[in-house]
Amino acid sequence: MTTCLSVRNLTTVFDTKRGEVAAVTDLSYELSAGETLGIVGESGSGKSVSAMSILGLVPRPPGRIVSGEIMLNGRDLVGLDRGELRAVRGSEVAMIFQDPMSSLNPVHRIGAQIAEGILSHRRRPSRADKAAANRRAVELLESVGVPAPEKRARQYPHQLSGGMRQRVMIAMAMSCDPKVLVADEPTTALDATIQAQIMRLLREVQGRTQVGIILITHDIGLVAQNVDRVLVMYAGRVVETGPVEEVLEHPRHPYTVGLLRSTPSKLPVNGGRRRLTPIPGLPPNPAALPPGCSFAPRCTLRGDRELCLTERPLPRAAVSDGHLSACHFVDEIVQ
Repeated sequence: MTTCLSVRNLTTVFDTKRGEVAAVTDLSYELSAGETLGIVGESGSGKSVSAMSILGLVPRPPGRIVSGEIMLNGRDLVGLDRGELRAVRGSEVAMIFQDPMSSLNPVHRIGAQIAEGILSHRRRPSRADKAAANRRAVELLESVGVPAPEKRARQYPHQLSGGMRQRVMIAMAMSCDPKVLVADEPTTALDATIQAQIMRLLREVQGRTQVGIILITHDIGLVAQNVDRVLVMYAGRVVETGPVEEVLEHPRHPYTVGLLRSTPSKLPVNGGRRRLTPIPGLPPNPAALPPGCSFAPRCTLRGDRELCLTERPLPRAAVSDGHLSACHFVDEIVQ
């Protein structure tokens, strides 16, 4: 498959009163056309910052990319200036944000906001361009399953339900036919039925356009049903990655095991009982990460081994070449 996005050794930091804090460290992955990559982890693990880094949306200051590259269509996005990044956003890479109500402008009509995204990539849009963009906005609303699209295009965000607003966000993101779509918690605050509809819609859009999708979430169940590969992050680093079926059925990092054991979807459904097992402790302070494995203070596998506290493990093959785990004792892990 054709690679549409390649991230190599990306490190993004924030300057604070306590010094430089790394939100994402040495992140690497590739995304192919028509593929869905899931990025999963607790709040604060670096998922959203990694996505904002791709689009150049990390606020500067205090945030900045200090190393690595983000290759999109043969260009390194890290080296682009603000004007060049504005040209890339929407046309080559687009994003669906967590909360459509805060992402949509409450004082502008839905159709106008979609059309604005289309016109922003024209230097001097004419009256004909504006009319065409308005027609395209209605077509996009219809393509994502919004009923009465002409009527909805004239409405304001508060007049739409949460599910309809999320469909509008998808239409807006796909308005310029991007090659990469970043979906950051696209089903947050939606009920299970609407969540399923939104994910089905994303798959349909991907089937038509072969867009590469990065799905950012903390929901293991959502990942299991909707992605091809999964990347598990903890304290700004990748701790495990591989094909989704292999990682979820044969996890090879204590953190991944902990996530699965604390997920309700892992409970037996036909009789039987099993208590949820929470991960002990709290995520580390990003301004004071331990010198060894960041997960070591919470790890039930570590015991009294000093290696975990003194030496940071590097990702290595766990079960196959495509399944990597950053654990010193990967061969001892059993789900």
